Amino acid sequence: MARERLAQLRDRRKAKEQEAEDKLVTDGDTSVLQEAVMKALEHKHQDERQALLDVLQQDQPELAEAAATMTQQQRENWLQQLSNKMNALDPGTAFACNIG
Repeated sequence: MARERLAQLRDRRKAKEQEAEDKLVTDGDTSVLQEAVMKALEHKHQDERQALLDVLQQDQPELAEAAATMTQQQRENWLQQLSNKMNALDPGTAFACNIG
């Protein structure tokens, strides 16, 4: 199931890349071309970050099983670590874990 989701993410990314290539400016002065390329790269990177965040936020039974064997303190520490990592990947969005 996870492989199917990854394949779907790859397919969506390829479609978005093709769409971005179609929209890319191909003529004009150098500064316009540079800005167009920078915007395309920023958009691509944002899509990649979002895809990674989507994968990280998906329910995964093996993680639930591992959490079941942890103590409450271990779970709280693990959730805080995950929250910190997610915030590092997407600093524009605050993510809060409700612990307790």
